[in-house]
Amino acid sequence: MNAIQSGIWQPDEGKAYQTVEVRGIPGITAKVYKSISGKGYTSYVLAYSLLGKRKLETFADPSEAKTAGEEAIKKIANGEQEVLELTSNDRNIYLRAQGFVKPFDVALDFAAREWAEMRGILNGSGTPAEAAAFFRKHHDKKIPRISVAKAVEKCLEQSRADGKSDARMHQLEFYLNNFATDQNIEVSDLTPGLISRYLTAMV
Repeated sequence: MNAIQSGIWQPDEGKAYQTVEVRGIPGITAKVYKSISGKGYTSYVLAYSLLGKRKLETFADPSEAKTAGEEAIKKIANGEQEVLELTSNDRNIYLRAQGFVKPFDVALDFAAREWAEMRGILNGSGTPAEAAAFFRKHHDKKIPRISVAKAVEKCLEQSRADGKSDARMHQLEFYLNNFATDQNIEVSDLTPGLISRYLTAMV
């Protein structure tokens, strides 16, 4: 553990390497200090005030320190100080996760709950991504827009072309034409419930 990590090292306020600001967020700044260890290693220390306490973070590159400072200012301005109290590794995980869900405009905790529910349903039989790919493959076929009446008409035409007997055609025409008259909707709107109720009413 170095002096910065242990909290012994304190920046010299008069020797700031760079002051970090974010346009549009007045009154909140961070500072980057250059630190050279006894062994000659150079690092850059980001310092800012968090909940009344001095927060220090060490970086090997000044641009990384500046970027982290800008992110800290934005978090503080948005009231997300608790995120900044995470360890460096935990904060990186949080920021990556936020980046993953941002395109879908969904809260991170909701996304985590949804993921956990999917893992529970799958119970080790596959990953959520594999399940989604399987679902997409078997449910991405568009049903053609055609009315029940038009579908019945095509069905009867095909039955005649197949050489069905007159008695069989009479039977098909009776049931199917009545069904088309009763169900004045498109085929894609048919449901098992509608068909069941129609058949029950015929008894």
